[in-house]
Amino acid sequence: HNPADTAEFGPQGRWRAAATNLEVGLFSQLKNDGYPIFVTGDMNDRGPWFCSVAPAGDLVAAAATVFHCSGCSIPGFRIDWIAGSQGVQFSNYHEDRSGLVAWMTDHPVVITDATIDAANFPTSVADPTQPPATAAAN
Repeated sequence: HNPADTAEFGPQGRWRAAATNLEVGLFSQLKNDGYPIFVTGDMNDRGPWFCSVAPAGDLVAAAATVFHCSGCSIPGFRIDWIAGSQGVQFSNYHEDRSGLVAWMTDHPVVITDATIDAANFPTSVADPTQPPATAAAN
């Protein structure tokens, strides 16, 4: 949850920018480890947040992403995100804004299905011929 502008704490743009820079660094480190990256949450920013972090982590938005010669664009005006590595297939994206959701929160409940193909992320699949990994004792 990146910082929001609020009446109590005022503009938080510099802290959102700092959080985004940390996310860019983290996603850059994680993108080549063979595991899919998933990012979910309230980033309190629309397209500029996503278009900053997407190239760093090779991410696509579950809501759809369009990259073209003039840059990155995302349909709609969302601050609540589900994104994942390129190669993850998203389907059935939905932002639930029903009465019950509106009663509980000022945000939609964002849902999607994600399909991970082992061919795209071979590290993420356990080898059935090997014993399960165990945590190292301290």
